[in-house]
Amino acid sequence: MNRNPETARPADLKFKVGDLINLNEFEQPCARLVAVVCGIEDEYPFCKYLHAAKDLKPFKKGLRVRASDATKIEDFGVICVRTAKYYSCEETTDSIATYPGGESRYWQDASEEPLKGRRSLMAIAFPETSTK
Repeated sequence: MNRNPETARPADLKFKVGDLINLNEFEQPCARLVAVVCGIEDEYPFCKYLHAAKDLKPFKKGLRVRASDATKIEDFGVICVRTAKYYSCEETTDSIATYPGGESRYWQDASEEPLKGRRSLMAIAFPETSTK
């Protein structure tokens, strides 16, 4: 997979609706800032933050991000688990995420408390556990 931002095409990065991602190399990779891919617009992932925090409200309408900047949370060795209207992230394997220069990136979450997810996004992120 081509992760070079200068030459990667969004199709090379294989994002799809429902993927959980970290938006870019400057954002802390943690449960609070997990974003959900809600659509693909002009080959760019359109994302919204999963956490229902008030301070993330300015981003409620969503963000279009460069696919070459985003990283799937699985690349950090992390999975997200849903429990009713909450979610948490668990490190399960070693991180394979890297910065553009090749330096390793790691999950930076000390929180063990589940976070309340935005209901509409929980259904996208965890379709197998959603109720109609």
